[in-house]
Amino acid sequence: RAGRLGRPYETGWILLGTLARVPFSGGAPRRLAEHVTAADWSPDGNELAVLREDGILFDPPARLEYPVGTVLAERIAGAREVRVHPSGDRVAVQTPDAVVVVERSGRQRILPSRPATQGLAWDPGGQALWVSAADGNHEGGAGAGDLLWWRASMWGGRALWRLTLDGRAEEVRRSAGGLTLDDVSSEGRILAHFGTVSSGVRVRPPGSTQERELETRGHASVVDISADGQVVLTREVLPRSVQAWIRPTAGGAGTRIAEIPPVSPIIGMSPDVQWVAAWQAGGESRADASDAGYELTLIPTGAGRPQVIPTGRFEGPKGLGWFHFDTEDTILALASEPNRKVRGWIWTLAGDDWRPITPEGICPA
Repeated sequence: RAGRLGRPYETGWILLGTLARVPFSGGAPRRLAEHVTAADWSPDGNELAVLREDGILFDPPARLEYPVGTVLAERIAGAREVRVHPSGDRVAVQTPDAVVVVERSGRQRILPSRPATQGLAWDPGGQALWVSAADGNHEGGAGAGDLLWWRASMWGGRALWRLTLDGRAEEVRRSAGGLTLDDVSSEGRILAHFGTVSSGVRVRPPGSTQERELETRGHASVVDISADGQVVLTREVLPRSVQAWIRPTAGGAGTRIAEIPPVSPIIGMSPDVQWVAAWQAGGESRADASDAGYELTLIPTGAGRPQVIPTGRFEGPKGLGWFHFDTEDTILALASEPNRKVRGWIWTLAGDDWRPITPEGICPA
């Protein structure tokens, strides 16, 4: 029956879908809200707090509603989980590096957390929050949560932390494995699970009937594939760096193209496989300048020097791709200007400015 609701859609690390209620006695799901990434009941079970997104790729800011239909916060960047206070008078929202506490009046308080925060629950007395996050051996600057998340999930090093409402953080238990908090009961008992994340790249080269595993390093994901299927562009997360590689689908040694900033860099490959494009914060490391304007860096796959395309008008890029358009190689970007919705933009290698191609809130497929 759940299939009638449609499949959840993945945006970044987050599943986006329809929130529905199903009685224990059975029956069809009753839809409650669309475009929901997380939800939690109020203590009396009469109200729901929800995080909603627009369905745009790669972690757009979320809207917090409590109860459903009443907006408490329009834009919370990186929002992943939501928990209602035991009294029902405020809501906590988890982001990668902090917990945002929002009162019914809309007043917000930001509690700095450890990097790579995952898992969120209120202390039974309501005077603190519990999270699982990188332990004291894993340090990183603002925005380093993406790399630390993978480091903690793949190689261990996550701990259980207690965050008080006055901003103090206490490490309660350290784990050699991937510890993730699930919930805290009204009696103070903690539910958590242990696990690690791993991934690789499998391909079926042109002319082959069999899949093969490509040799990669760390956590690897495919970002792009050439038109002839001969090579793939991969993003590979290692304990202390994120790298872009060009790898032949027939197997054999790949070529490391660049070390790229850890905060979810979005990269693409030109149709002729001569260039790789990656978003970076203007003039600085993205890990140190989360609010800076963004530049697009073109990195040659062979000899040559990187080229920078200024895109300071964009507040936050969401996607990137290349295609052949009007006899020219063209870059397609999904990005937003400050305080505007994401839309599609194009830039040609012979051009000098970005041009919008879709209305705001509409992204090309």
